[in-house]
Amino acid sequence: MGRPRLIPKTTIIDHLVEYFSILLVLGLCIAPIYFYNSLPELIPTHYNLFGQPDAFNPRWSIFILPALALMLFFGMSWLQKLPHIYNYPVEVNESNANYLYSTGVRLIRFIKLIVILIFSYITYSSIRVAIGQGKGLNIWILMIFILSIVFALVIFIKKMYSKKT
Repeated sequence: MGRPRLIPKTTIIDHLVEYFSILLVLGLCIAPIYFYNSLPELIPTHYNLFGQPDAFNPRWSIFILPALALMLFFGMSWLQKLPHIYNYPVEVNESNANYLYSTGVRLIRFIKLIVILIFSYITYSSIRVAIGQGKGLNIWILMIFILSIVFALVIFIKKMYSKKT
């Protein structure tokens, strides 16, 4: 007997996170187009542990992170529609499926938002450095984003374990 296939209920928070992700990914795609003619021929594309640029590439490379973000956005959005294939820390049955599926989809939704925030921050910082308005990445901001993903994973997994029936 397979897992139940059902569409989990969404909350207002789910919708807000989704809409914010859409706006962010649109901004991430529009910003490089807007600033493209202002960019020098070489732009920073890699940063060291201290947030200082240590590799430069042609200015067209400013579109790489937005392209990756779009692929991740659409891939994770597609994955949100398939909660019955996720790997859950407890057995899925009729009584807990809706809870686990909505929690799993919510986790994917939050990770998608955080990844888009990370890509947006790196792209924004690269544009600022390239046009002479910044010195590099604030490594602490990136650490906060990465710790947010870890924190979300811990919270959501704990939440799933609490609903074992």
